[in-house]
Amino acid sequence: MFSIYLRNILLCIILLFISKAFADSPITILVGFPPGGGNYIVGQIISESANRLGYKSILEIKAGAGGIIGMNECVSRVEDKNLICIASQAQYVYSVTIPTEIRKFEPENLSYVKMIGYSPNVLVTSSRNNKTISEIIEDMRVGKPVSFASGALGLKVLSNWLFTKTNARNSVIVEYKGVGPAINDVIGGHVNYAFAPYTAVQSQISGGLLRVVANAGADAPQLNDYPKLQKYVPGIDEDTTMFGVVMGPRADQSSIDNYNSILTRILQDDSTRKQLETIGIFIMPRITGPADFKKFAQEERTRFETQLKILPPQ
Repeated sequence: MFSIYLRNILLCIILLFISKAFADSPITILVGFPPGGGNYIVGQIISESANRLGYKSILEIKAGAGGIIGMNECVSRVEDKNLICIASQAQYVYSVTIPTEIRKFEPENLSYVKMIGYSPNVLVTSSRNNKTISEIIEDMRVGKPVSFASGALGLKVLSNWLFTKTNARNSVIVEYKGVGPAINDVIGGHVNYAFAPYTAVQSQISGGLLRVVANAGADAPQLNDYPKLQKYVPGIDEDTTMFGVVMGPRADQSSIDNYNSILTRILQDDSTRKQLETIGIFIMPRITGPADFKKFAQEERTRFETQLKILPPQ
């Protein structure tokens, strides 16, 4: 009896030691986009909140190929139990269009940890352009030249839908490497419009450089004063950029559960929530854990693949 009691005490001590060692190890938060974008801002807020709440964290950037290089890095470090990765549709949905020699992973094989939140996509233009969404659609219908900047994977899908539904005859999508350069040219008036996550353009909007023409995404308090695109172009789905946390393939369940717990605490913190909402990212309380996140990712990927099949050739 005494030996069993002693064994249990030793086991508890070992578990406490392992737990403390894990807690004392810094969390590396990997972001696949450069500073300034939504993914980076989310990673920065999560990292700062983690440090404030007593967890040690390091923010690491591996930018390029629309977030694919960062996710390749995440996948290659499968043995690193302290590595979590910020993910958006670019990695787990739109990556279906990326050649396999660039994309070294299958989205289904990622270990899904937790959904963070969403940012509605908006149609923006230079603050010098005063046209309403109705006037823009009319321009497209009569064949006036209209240009759209596309700076990220997937964002041209919605604008293509707009072309299809309005029978545009003289429109063009201008491709950019990154949302930043695309938005800069919209601000400068070199390109007329762009679809972008609200979080990526919120500072330019508040600074008076950009104007929101329409909200193409889900309901959000900051966007209640803007017209919903779906009202003017029936058939277009709500379009949002989702942010979540994943780990590499074969992540063990204890690590997934641990980070799910840590992130739950971070996202329940009032200061963290206010920081995220200030930049236009809204927490989704119904999507909480790994199973919910993976289900959402699979649904988004199916919807995206369906859209690709019925869009006109590029």
